[in-house]
Amino acid sequence: MKAAKKTPLGLSVLDAARARVRGLFDEFDRVCVSFSGGKDSTVLLELARLEAVSRGRTVDVLFIDWEAQYAGTIAHVQAMLGRPGVNPIWVALPLTTDNASSVYEPLWTAWDPARRDVWVRDLPTGAGVVSDPAHWDWYRTDMTFESFLPAFSRWYGLEVAGGRAAFLVGLRAAESLHRYATVRKSSRDRESYGGRAWSTRVVKPLKRDPAHELWNFYPIYDWEVEDVWRYHRDAGIPVNRVYEMMHLAGLSLAEMRIDEPFGPEARKNLALIRRLEPQTWARLVARVQGANFGARRGDSELLAARGQFVLPPTYPTWRAYAQAILASLPPELRAHYEGKIGVFLDWFKVNRGWEDLNDVSEERYERAGTAGSWRNVCITLLKNDYWCQRLSFGVTKKDAARTAARKEKYADL
Repeated sequence: MKAAKKTPLGLSVLDAARARVRGLFDEFDRVCVSFSGGKDSTVLLELARLEAVSRGRTVDVLFIDWEAQYAGTIAHVQAMLGRPGVNPIWVALPLTTDNASSVYEPLWTAWDPARRDVWVRDLPTGAGVVSDPAHWDWYRTDMTFESFLPAFSRWYGLEVAGGRAAFLVGLRAAESLHRYATVRKSSRDRESYGGRAWSTRVVKPLKRDPAHELWNFYPIYDWEVEDVWRYHRDAGIPVNRVYEMMHLAGLSLAEMRIDEPFGPEARKNLALIRRLEPQTWARLVARVQGANFGARRGDSELLAARGQFVLPPTYPTWRAYAQAILASLPPELRAHYEGKIGVFLDWFKVNRGWEDLNDVSEERYERAGTAGSWRNVCITLLKNDYWCQRLSFGVTKKDAARTAARKEKYADL
């Protein structure tokens, strides 16, 4: 990827963000902010809220409650969603997501009614809370987050906004290469709204209603982390106290993140929950399989958490290491991964003419075709990337059905 050239705008990032938000309120009848309780989405929510109030309008706010979050984050969410001009949509439904810390429960379901006796906390109550599975006719029990979000977006855009909806997301390009790529791609690579590089289409238009427009917008995409905290200070908005505890624990600004607790990337921060909120941690250990293992080993090369992941000396090749990892897994999970790897291998046979995947050594790693490598397979297995997204797979209906069956089988382990 060629280095991007920064184009000076002649105004501060705050003024630029305000102008972007103002323009979206001009063009769209409904605006919805995706809110996590983190520092970036807090800034974005406040910018949108102030614009809405100035116009005598409200801003809709979507918050996905994963049950197993910091108590400090939930307190912050309550404070932000209770501010004037905010119309909360607080989703506390059974949703399935990754659990990278367990091979017996590689996915877990928040607010699982079958595990009510060990929930991390009680269901939230109050304005905007959606905890009844019958609330939306399109919702399905144990829906994955990847399935829920497009379904929600379509419902919101078509039924609430009448076909024109703007979804605001607190993505910042400086935070990661993946997020940088989201706003770096040219219009030839993906659709953007009105030439705005800081936008992407949420869902494709329906044949029965081709005119509807559902878009994600990233108004603070060009902010640095210092800009975010400067706005917190100057605007006097509430701060998630978890960040204050992270600061006292010695974390850098880049390390201070509010993540979904059990995904492959968040696993390395599980030990931090134990340090910052021991009462929450005690409930997490009882609620989610593998949580304690993730806390102990999640930030180690053993689980491919570090960039310089090396082949253990006991294995001659990455292929042999992958086979050893597969052999150690429960039969159902092993069959799941073997099926995905088989499809992965077949793709390279058909499209590249390869008889086998590359067995990339550490020295050649940066120069070789790493996507089609056994090293990449090993990292996928060690990260417990159940959907094999690292290998370019998505969630299928068959996968979801198999997952439900496995969850039932291992429910009492």
